[in-house]
Amino acid sequence: MRFLWRIPNDFPEALIGEYRKATSPDHFDLQKGTTLGNTWGVPEFEFQSTSEDLAKFDDLANSAMVPLVSSRLADYLLTTCPDLVELVPAKIETKNGSLVGYSIVNVRNIGESVDKEKSQYTCIPGTEQPMSFSKLEFLNSPDPRMIVREKIYPTFIVVSNDFKIACDKNQWRGVGLFKSEEF
Repeated sequence: MRFLWRIPNDFPEALIGEYRKATSPDHFDLQKGTTLGNTWGVPEFEFQSTSEDLAKFDDLANSAMVPLVSSRLADYLLTTCPDLVELVPAKIETKNGSLVGYSIVNVRNIGESVDKEKSQYTCIPGTEQPMSFSKLEFLNSPDPRMIVREKIYPTFIVVSNDFKIACDKNQWRGVGLFKSEEF
C-alpha cells in the first residue's frame, strides 16, 4: 500500500509557517529530484508560534508544501533510505526565537506511482501534465522503494506502507499520510 505525504487536514492553521521566498533558494528545485548540495543555500521559514509549540511536531506544515522534519524523522530517513533523500538544514524563526534541528526533505527518487488511467485530473492547458486531481489512484505495482517523488505530478511525495508503520510506531506528529481514496 502507498500513501501520499502531505500536510494533514487537521494541522492547526496557526502553526503553519511561511517560506521566506526573498531570502531562500527556489523551493521548486526540490521537484527536480536532483541532489542540491551545499551550494543551494539555506531555506528559511517564519512561524507565528512559539518554538515550544512547534517542537511538539516532527513535520512542520509550511507554505512551500515541502516536508520540514525533525531530527528524529530525519535520522530515520537517513538510516532507511539514504540514497533516496537529501536533508537540507533549515533556518526557522519563531515567535520567541529560533528552532533548530529541522531539515527539508529533498526526495531524489523520481518514479511513477499514480495510475493515470484510473485517476481523474485536469491538465495544464496545452499539455498532458496534470494540474489538479479530483480522484487519485496509485498503480498496483508502484515503485517498491520507500519514498518517491511522482514523475507526472512532482509535488506529490508517495511513501510505502513501511514508512506509515514507522510513523505510527514512533508517534511522529504532523506527518500527513493519505491513501489514494482519502485524497
